[in-house]
Amino acid sequence: MKLKILIVAILAMASFASMAQTIEIVYDYDDAGNRIQREYKVIPANPPAIVSDTENTDGDKKNEPEVYEDFLAEKQLKIYPNPTRGRLKIEMVNYNVNVEGSIQVFDMGGRIIKNITNLSESMDIDITSQPAGSYIMVIVIGNERSEWKVIKQ
Repeated sequence: MKLKILIVAILAMASFASMAQTIEIVYDYDDAGNRIQREYKVIPANPPAIVSDTENTDGDKKNEPEVYEDFLAEKQLKIYPNPTRGRLKIEMVNYNVNVEGSIQVFDMGGRIIKNITNLSESMDIDITSQPAGSYIMVIVIGNERSEWKVIKQ
């Protein structure tokens, strides 16, 4: 009788140990921002150690953010990372402080969620407080305008 109780107890503990995991849902989007795939990932309770996103075990750089570039009013714009977790970096090469410009970020309902009028060579746009989804960023320098689709994960 004690053996049966011991076996049941061991099986119960094993089943509880196997349930100590989480499920992460990962979405993939096409270039237009439409969700095209949903994937479920099972994460064990004691995951293995994770190497940093920017360095592998050899110390080499990897997973660098993809930089998107455009020219606007004879200035080179660099925008990264997109998709973003909430912080977007914008760099303007050859920026002149005498040129007026602005950056506005709109949600898909057309509401302005960020409005920046003091431009500089390097700026950070923080949308971490906004929900995941698609946003439109409009950059105006002088009389020229550029529109960008930003995806927040």
